[in-house]
Amino acid sequence: MSKPTTLRERFNMLDGKRSEILDKSYLHANFTIPRLFPERYFQGDTHTWSLPELYSNKAGNNVMTLASMMTTALFPPNDVPFYELKLSPELTQEERDVLLNPVQEVERLALDVLQASNLRPTIFVALQHAIVMGDSLIHQLDSKTFKVYHPAHFLIRRDGSGDIVEYWTLDWVVTDLLEDDLSKINGGKPTDSNGEHEPLYTHIRKNGDKWSVEREFRNVKYETDKSYKILPYYHLGWTPVAGEDYSRSLVEENFGTIRSLELVSKALAEGVSAGSEGRILLDPTSTTTEDDIIGSTNWSIISARPGSIEAFQPNVSGTVSVAATAMGMYEEALDKAFLATSVAQLRGERVTAFQTNQVLNEQAQALGGTLSTLEQDIERIVNRTIFLLVEDKKLSKEFRTLMDEKAVTISISSGLDALGRQADVVRLENILNLALQSQQPEMIEVLKFPAIMRALARNSGLDMDMYTRTEEEVAERQQAQQQQQVQQQAAQQAISSVGNIAESNLG
Repeated sequence: MSKPTTLRERFNMLDGKRSEILDKSYLHANFTIPRLFPERYFQGDTHTWSLPELYSNKAGNNVMTLASMMTTALFPPNDVPFYELKLSPELTQEERDVLLNPVQEVERLALDVLQASNLRPTIFVALQHAIVMGDSLIHQLDSKTFKVYHPAHFLIRRDGSGDIVEYWTLDWVVTDLLEDDLSKINGGKPTDSNGEHEPLYTHIRKNGDKWSVEREFRNVKYETDKSYKILPYYHLGWTPVAGEDYSRSLVEENFGTIRSLELVSKALAEGVSAGSEGRILLDPTSTTTEDDIIGSTNWSIISARPGSIEAFQPNVSGTVSVAATAMGMYEEALDKAFLATSVAQLRGERVTAFQTNQVLNEQAQALGGTLSTLEQDIERIVNRTIFLLVEDKKLSKEFRTLMDEKAVTISISSGLDALGRQADVVRLENILNLALQSQQPEMIEVLKFPAIMRALARNSGLDMDMYTRTEEEVAERQQAQQQQQVQQQAAQQAISSVGNIAESNLG
């Protein structure tokens, strides 16, 4: 057998080695959200007429609920940054004062860019894939555009330490919508049989501190000299397994319960359907016939002996009762596994952000660090977004240098701090209340009130330029107030001197 040379051949070879993984992912999707994996072998266009019709949608609803809550935890739907650009403690106080306002401006600019992007729905879809099938991949095309790769359309390879060193992606592009540089490849002749959707293969490999890129379309390689300094691919894995490239899904961990729930839901539906049916039993020795019964109205008179006509209905109450009990037991088990029980606690009319944060913190602990792992991907997304803003000349290269030198670092806020660093606001308010209520000059003297007020405004999601003054503006106001006080004192002294002179002249 010849060694594969093209990217297409190498992708298919690696794809064949994980065939059992995809078969399992296809099975898991069929029992939860079939639309996530409608076809085992995708060839550019999807046919959904063969999707299974489930008797229970409990598992699918739990997947959607958990994905929604985790998306809210990672990217809260408000104007408060879900990350913070922190200054290194090694900087001097003078350097920190100089960088404070620029850092806050960059933080806000990056947030505005990400909020205008499709990042939030992208995370939501990627989490659905990870929960059901174990793995998903996000590709950041530019600062405002993100794409989710289906597990069947990407491959990863890890080294001995478990780090990903290779990414393989498959894009099905529409022939009629190709850009000029792609449409001219191979003389403009599609190599795929249908010619409507054609496969485009990409291979990204770690090479030192960079990532080398090569792409192939119509069996022709291009962009072989391209590389990434900051990788735009973000792998979302649910439960990593030592020594394996791919992760286990939450559905896989609870698949026995999900399949059992589907079986008892089917039994319950069929039992209720059978119990709702009935038949008329007619004594064959009686003179009464079917014609006497069919077409008769309520309380009409028919010729029949007592006992010759009876109604029969199957007694399925025992079967229905057992199925209903089992169904409730399985649904309760799935609610606990997918953390739907804690989500249900937030259905009151008045739910505070802090209560929501507490639930998200419980979820982070129950998920075994999965949320913390996803934070690393979000941190990389923020990092690359800032890098792209520098490339687009919306930020200065000096700021990028500060990040490369670790003078400015990114800190992601999720879990307990998910909806706006609420914990920081509470801490600051507690410090202020404690100091002011004590009325002790020693405690009040320690606090930097301007810095505290700026932190409160920042962590509350307010526009720093609109609601706070810079250090220079504060210094100018203090200087102007001092000058005004000096002028007032000089005027009072002048008035007093004029009054003394007038008194002397009168004397």
